Amino acid sequence: MLNIYTDGSSDHNTRHGGWAVFIPHRNVKLSGNSYNTTNNRMEMFAVLTAMRFLNTHNEDGVIYCDSQYVVRGINEWMYKWKNQGWCHGKKSILNADLWHMIFDLKSKLTINVQLKWVRGHAGNTYNEMVDQMAVNARKKLSKK
Repeated sequence: MLNIYTDGSSDHNTRHGGWAVFIPHRNVKLSGNSYNTTNNRMEMFAVLTAMRFLNTHNEDGVIYCDSQYVVRGINEWMYKWKNQGWCHGKKSILNADLWHMIFDLKSKLTINVQLKWVRGHAGNTYNEMVDQMAVNARKKLSKK
């Protein structure tokens, strides 16, 4: 079972964002960026990328994420949202496009993927690493 660490970053002023994934056992580092985004979207995209990696390589894994929004969304809320037409109460949920992608992929997985919350900025070496990777990915947009 692979351990995977993910993180997202965004700048509220520029709306530039970055995401990162690190798989220690394989020394695999993945990252990317996006204009006009939010921190939550970047966190979600990092987790989606990690899930796609596990699915492509047909391996079980534990994805560590410091976003309670993403972890609780996947572990607790997502199926309820789907049953309510992707709404929370009378309002459409935020980031519905990414929630659809995560739901569709998770529903098709034939492997075991667990999502666990890790406290951000608390000294976890790998969480600190993906945080810096996501920030660096975001900052690349400012240099263009």
